[in-house]
Amino acid sequence: MLKEKEVDQISEALGRNTGLNALSLASNNFGPTSTACFASGLTMNHSVMYLSFSFNKIGDEGAKAFGEMLKCNTTLSYLSLGGNEIGDDGIVAIADGLRDNHSLAFLKLYTNKISDVGASF
Repeated sequence: MLKEKEVDQISEALGRNTGLNALSLASNNFGPTSTACFASGLTMNHSVMYLSFSFNKIGDEGAKAFGEMLKCNTTLSYLSLGGNEIGDDGIVAIADGLRDNHSLAFLKLYTNKISDVGASF
């Protein structure tokens, strides 16, 4: 499992990186704080097209960070957020981010806590 300092270093590197196309950070037990850090780095990134962030524990707060990232990121085309305890508030934030995003083609949200109300967004 990555430590907080390592999360910060990777996030900072993501903001400057121009060669990385795919990144899997699945099953790392990341919570909302680490997720916000990664999402911030991806806001500035213009190369990562595939991101698997499944089976962490990002919850609604982490989903909100991804929603904000989606408003700015123009290269990500695949995002997997399955198994992350995302509920209706989180999916609303992601849907809001998708309104401004024109690059994301695949979004996986399986095994979350999204109700029929959240799914309607």
